[in-house]
Amino acid sequence: MQPPQSALGAAPRDTPRDSREFAYELKFYVGNHQAEALKSWVRERLQADPHGGGPYADSYRVSSIYFDTQAFDVLARRGSFARSKYRVRRYNHGEVIYLERKTRGQYRVFKRRSAAALVSLGRLQESQPADWEGRWFHRRLLARALRAVSRVDYQRIARIGNSDYGPVRLTLDQELLAWPAGGLNFEVGGQGVPLSSQQLILELKFGNAMPAIFKELIREFSPRLEGISKYRLASLALGLAPKAMAAEPLPAGLAGEAGAAGAVPVLAAPTNGAPASAVPTNGAHIAGAAGPGALGAGTAGSAAAHVAGRAELPGAHAPGAHGLASGAPAAAALRRRAL
Repeated sequence: MQPPQSALGAAPRDTPRDSREFAYELKFYVGNHQAEALKSWVRERLQADPHGGGPYADSYRVSSIYFDTQAFDVLARRGSFARSKYRVRRYNHGEVIYLERKTRGQYRVFKRRSAAALVSLGRLQESQPADWEGRWFHRRLLARALRAVSRVDYQRIARIGNSDYGPVRLTLDQELLAWPAGGLNFEVGGQGVPLSSQQLILELKFGNAMPAIFKELIREFSPRLEGISKYRLASLALGLAPKAMAAEPLPAGLAGEAGAAGAVPVLAAPTNGAPASAVPTNGAHIAGAAGPGALGAGTAGSAAAHVAGRAELPGAHAPGAHGLASGAPAAAALRRRAL
């Protein structure tokens, strides 16, 4: 399989280097017994990610190096370490890496992402940050005393589409393997430890309101909503930290409601330029809600006028960049917390 081609191509200096995304992200477990049926269902309704390969042109390998402190403050969610995770990501055997900070709010995720050449990875080990694409990332590692602790690889199926509320993205992750970080590199050091071998991880990403196709999927397959972190799964499997630290709670409002299709909140579409609500609207749930009109008070037309992701992000052509951005005040607040 050919590696997914990014916009960086052969001349990375000629392309945008930094992107910022702000989107809703919900994660579910799907049992292996449902995997093939779900894949077929998704492939009939959504387009393949343009960077994918394989027989369906929608698959690629993802490798991520995760960072934490000596005391595992990120894993333990201590103080200001609670909301942000830092990682370096690589796709297939590509010569480009992506330096990412992922900050989670109540329901939404804000991601800052910069592309750099693979050969520059070692610059993160220098004692002072130089002037390069990863300077901001390197500065945060030094300021927070973060070092590489683990690596997670998996095979990803990615499908994309559009709804009345903007672009949508669905991913299915399988064949997860973890290793302790053997230095700051992507070399495989022996056989990895399997993670989540009996189930796949399904991620649904969208702008301001859950699209009808995702509600239909949840009604059809009833996937199990969870607060899933691959870094936490790896830490538990590798014995890097106490088990008590391994479970990541669901966002407020979802805790205790996992497992039922009707438990996922319908998010209100914005009206009159207001940002979408980040809480369930009047107790409304996915079950029984049909079509865009059930998502909130706004019509499909008015929601589309304010939905995130209408403008393409710089650097959004790389795998995993789903092009969902928002200028809402909530996004600015989340960005401030991430600094």
